[in-house]
Amino acid sequence: MKIQELRKKSKKELEKSIQDLTKKLSDLRFKFSANQLKNVKEVHNTKKDITIENLRAVVLGKPGKKENVKAILDKYKATRITELKEEDYPAFLAEVNKL
Repeated sequence: MKIQELRKKSKKELEKSIQDLTKKLSDLRFKFSANQLKNVKEVHNTKKDITIENLRAVVLGKPGKKENVKAILDKYKATRITELKEEDYPAFLAEVNKL
């Protein structure tokens, strides 16, 4: 999912999207275990979509904290959530939750 699409969504829409992607991931894992999955990379892409959407949902839940979130992003040498490295997601999320 493109970041422009994510920005247009409300927090409730993002949460619904996360639920849908989680169900999709579960289905993909089941297909993988049954050797029915043709594109294994789809599992990775779905995981990444879930993570990006989780981060966006948390950030959107912090109204009035835009400058603080930007400062945290700067700490990880990113200007947008999509520029964060996957290994930095947990630390970023923990810092944003402290706000």
